[in-house]
Amino acid sequence: MNDILTTIREVFAPPRHLILIILAGWIGLAISERRMNRGGSINIEFDSLWTYSLAAFLVGGRLSFVLQNLSAFSEDLLGILSINPGIFDPLGGTMMALVTIRVLARKKKISFWVILDTATPFLALLMMGVSLSQFAAGTSFGRETDLPWGYFVWNAMRHPAQLYDFLLGLIVFIGVWRQKPFRTSGILFLCFTSMTAAAKLLVANFRAEGDYIFLRITEVQLAAWLTMATSFLLIEYRIAQAGHRDRTRKAAG
Repeated sequence: MNDILTTIREVFAPPRHLILIILAGWIGLAISERRMNRGGSINIEFDSLWTYSLAAFLVGGRLSFVLQNLSAFSEDLLGILSINPGIFDPLGGTMMALVTIRVLARKKKISFWVILDTATPFLALLMMGVSLSQFAAGTSFGRETDLPWGYFVWNAMRHPAQLYDFLLGLIVFIGVWRQKPFRTSGILFLCFTSMTAAAKLLVANFRAEGDYIFLRITEVQLAAWLTMATSFLLIEYRIAQAGHRDRTRKAAG
């Protein structure tokens, strides 16, 4: 098993591992565009919207990581431009992409929540691509283990935590893709974010220890808990908001 995993890493070794993110994004764009056309509820310049969003995701993720680790780049500013996918904060990239989508949605007068629902398959595949890219580059590696599916990296046999992340992301993607549209827009996206956060919490148990904030809680775990809590609150809010609109229409009718 170790030989197989090592071979996979070598096949997608840097800089070719970046192809994984690009390929995942391209497939995600095609699937999201198909979902949008099938819905027929909105008409926008799809390519430009997702191109800007993808660019915001990549730039935002890199800037977020750099800002959190300024001391590591103080003597090597060119390191900011490295192709190493480990120099990336998925949460920061996602937040930047959401802000970009929000701005474009307002500019084009389109429902922000409808766009997020349409973009959900794209985001799910993009997260899977990031996991594979991290595995290929040997970043975000797992704890040491003596299990038979461990692989040798960074001078030790370790959990393939990036592949755990990928497999859970695949489950989330299948669930998102097979889910029929919800009556209330935004619920699909919020379900995706809550499931993804739960997956990150699970995988965090197998990753090499990160920086603890307090009570042995890492930054990744704290961000995942906050994301889950926010998603659940917004789901309740969207459902209540839709119920209020329905009652208002019935009263007016």
